[in-house]
Amino acid sequence: MDQIVPIVKFAKEKSIILRFIELMPIGHGTKYTPVTGSKIREIIEESFGMMKPINKALGNGPAEYYALEGFSGAIGFISAVSEKFCSTCNRIRLTSNGFLKTCLHYNKGIHLKEYLKKGISEENLMTIISKEISQKKPQNHGFNDKTQNNIEKKKYVSNRRVTRVKGKIMAVCISEKKGTQKYNVNTINLIEEYGIEGDAHAGKWHRQVSLLSFEEIERFKERGAEIDDGAFGENIVVQGIVLNELPVGTQLTCNDVILEVTQIGKECHHHCQIYQKMGECIMPKLGIFARVLQGGTVSNGDTMEVC
Repeated sequence: MDQIVPIVKFAKEKSIILRFIELMPIGHGTKYTPVTGSKIREIIEESFGMMKPINKALGNGPAEYYALEGFSGAIGFISAVSEKFCSTCNRIRLTSNGFLKTCLHYNKGIHLKEYLKKGISEENLMTIISKEISQKKPQNHGFNDKTQNNIEKKKYVSNRRVTRVKGKIMAVCISEKKGTQKYNVNTINLIEEYGIEGDAHAGKWHRQVSLLSFEEIERFKERGAEIDDGAFGENIVVQGIVLNELPVGTQLTCNDVILEVTQIGKECHHHCQIYQKMGECIMPKLGIFARVLQGGTVSNGDTMEVC
């Protein structure tokens, strides 16, 4: 909070419009306590005097703007947590994998990518989007409603697709030390925002779990390579899903586990034994990485779904 006054001073000096947006307790935001808009206004008024509401629209967003004496700009507030504006909200979001959300808090909406794949016309697509937006109603979302939030978390994408791509878990692998080959352990325990229990690559980073397609491994074996599960450094081997074509942000589910794709491929700094023997390694080009949004156990033979 000690940065609020300096930021406002900067806005005054540069004659710019400044907006303060309350942190929404969604995803990583649940780990922090947001500062309310009213508290920020109180801090500003202590240093700059009384704020006066500006009773006209500045842009088309949901912010409420105030004027301060001596300021040519304005100070705006989007207080979605402490001062909900569901009844007048005009926000929608189109995710990187083509899912249109009509409420940023919940995972309700339509998957436009499916219509585009079927060759829908622009006119019909606009009709679908307009209909979805017209049905946007005040949700009065309960940010502190733990029961509802848990339901939403377990149903990240329950409305995203009518049909889902499914695959089969062929191997689950770990290595206790970095630089050593992973091996199949039949069952793994995934920990939320950490990775696989007992795996050397688990941690608070974006590459908590690595996945590789079973079909790609089999094609590599056809070239004469003799390799075991985990030889490419993969944690999970999946049959039936073209993993390297999934966009970043795609979510994968298996039992209670929810993974989010964070990276496709990687840069290989030190050529592994497979590369030295075969002249190539498929993990840098065809492997994917994910973080754990929700933990649980995964075993050989389980079903994984693309959401």
